[in-house]
Amino acid sequence: MSQQPRILVAPLDWGLGHATRCIPVVHGFLQAGADVVLAGTGAGLAILREVFPHLTALEIPGYDVRYAQRTPMALAMAWQMPRVMRTIKEEHHWLDEQVSRFNLDAVVSDNRYGLWSDRIPSVFISHQIHIQAPAFAGSLYRWQLRMIRHFREIWVPDDPGENNLSGDLSHGQPLPANLRYVGPLSRFNAPDVKPPRKGGGLVVLSGPEPQRTILEHVLARWLKDQPSPYMVVRGWAKSPPPDVGVHVKWMDHLPPDALQKALLEADHIICRSGYSTLMDLDRLGRTAIVIPTPGQTEQEYLAERWMTLGRGVACSQHSLQLDAALASLKQLPDANFKREDLLTPVVKGFVDSLKSC
Repeated sequence: MSQQPRILVAPLDWGLGHATRCIPVVHGFLQAGADVVLAGTGAGLAILREVFPHLTALEIPGYDVRYAQRTPMALAMAWQMPRVMRTIKEEHHWLDEQVSRFNLDAVVSDNRYGLWSDRIPSVFISHQIHIQAPAFAGSLYRWQLRMIRHFREIWVPDDPGENNLSGDLSHGQPLPANLRYVGPLSRFNAPDVKPPRKGGGLVVLSGPEPQRTILEHVLARWLKDQPSPYMVVRGWAKSPPPDVGVHVKWMDHLPPDALQKALLEADHIICRSGYSTLMDLDRLGRTAIVIPTPGQTEQEYLAERWMTLGRGVACSQHSLQLDAALASLKQLPDANFKREDLLTPVVKGFVDSLKSC
């Protein structure tokens, strides 16, 4: 094999978080001497292209999952499962073509179940080995194990110790023998000295539609009456922002450096409880008010976990009490502990194994 193995990295297209957490993985592969090919869909692929403009980037079949506005989440997902399964088959056939076309030596899939190959080593990244769906927990766990058995390694973006972020999602119950913890994955680099706070708040919106827009409108009504300035990062929205006054600055997107600066300098942060968002906050040592996507049991669990760890305040979108939440948030200290770098040795070991084949 070439001394510069070629690795395909492909995140899922449910929100932007799967793409952003692949950024440190790609950096790790490049530093270990690998050649990386990117693959994705929509805004997630756009983010990877923005960060790595020199890398080949491929379009891949998208899942195009939409979260429900009124229909129960479990029912909405059940309706979409036939399309999801078709996409899994499509991306599997797609990968088979790319292995030959680009002479790929390995593939790293962030939650894309179809991106494995018998011809090359395949890695699956996920923080949710135990899917949070109480009514179907047993059957979903068996389905999950059946789907990921094709992958040589499972990389969990979390720590194995007590200060882990994912809790029961990837700890506790029986886990695959080929599972490895690679530490929380964030696109940010924590500064040695944090910059001073500049006052005002920061809202970071994320996740699939229509729930992203619904939360945006809910927060806009609250922001209209706030005396302090706010910045709202909308997350690649397709519609114009609400008009709530000049004290609110709307940004569709911020590049990583600008977003890190905004997160560090904001007096307080309001965001979804998506796992990638929590990993970014953890890297920067920031607390936050977290609002889980309604009906998304994983985010509901993560919001409670975040609050249990003393890292923030969880709020329900259906009954937002942000003034009270802000008062509670101000009582919490920022986290100052540093996590061990688990990703670098795993990535280096994987690349070295490819070079020795």
